[in-house]
Amino acid sequence: MIKKIFFILFEISLLILNASASENFVTDITYDLSEGTFLNTAVTNPESRNVRQIVMEEKGIDSLENFPISTTGCYRNVTSPNGEYLATKFEMYKSANILYEIHASGMLPFRVAFSPDSSMFVIPEEKNVVDNNGTGRKLIGFEVRSSETGKRINEFFFDLYTEGVYPQEMYKNNLVQLYWSADGSSIIADYVHKEYAVEYDPAAELSYIKCDIDYSALSHNETMSNETVYSGPSSVEIEDINSNINSSQTSEPPAQEASSAPGFSVTLAGLSIVIVARKHCRK
Repeated sequence: MIKKIFFILFEISLLILNASASENFVTDITYDLSEGTFLNTAVTNPESRNVRQIVMEEKGIDSLENFPISTTGCYRNVTSPNGEYLATKFEMYKSANILYEIHASGMLPFRVAFSPDSSMFVIPEEKNVVDNNGTGRKLIGFEVRSSETGKRINEFFFDLYTEGVYPQEMYKNNLVQLYWSADGSSIIADYVHKEYAVEYDPAAELSYIKCDIDYSALSHNETMSNETVYSGPSSVEIEDINSNINSSQTSEPPAQEASSAPGFSVTLAGLSIVIVARKHCRK
């Protein structure tokens, strides 16, 4: 009986530990990834590498400085690496049969980026927040979803604000395309930034962001984490408009600390349970 109790408690501790460790699947962020490094990184959706050229041609843009803040209208289908899934503008197909409709906050030319094993895909997402000045802002990021069910597995938001309802700074950020590295180790975002002013027409700035991820933890996580990770260069107190839960951003990516601390706490809690159980059994 005692051995059975210990076994059950040990299994529960492992389950909680694994769930906590998978909450924060982004382990590091590079906000200034060079174009050369990006072009030398093998991705699961290589056909979308020329997305900037596609957008410029279809929207009649003559230079990157005039790149549009929105790429709506330049849609392409995306096939998973194993050839089993096909993501169109609004649907996901498997073996030519529709599985479900795709719902997301943003529209990318190549709708999704599949994981190397085709079991997951990444898609854009947005989140409304309030900064410490009481100004509404919108964060951009991405969700990881199951290819088979379309259910959300996890999410991540960059420290890139877009202007809110009452903007104090006239600027916009928007995703141009998402990529998943062929080795599964990172998710890369191509995004455009513009700052507006009355006296001039803003030039577009295009950049790449690389998120290093724990692919193993992500692929074994079947439910969305309870904790959203924020990471970036600025320090801003923000409040999620939807949930009214305060969260803070720090100057260093918090993903590694956030993923280790909960697991350590859970381990201590599990040991405490075991100790209490042993004392109870001795009595």
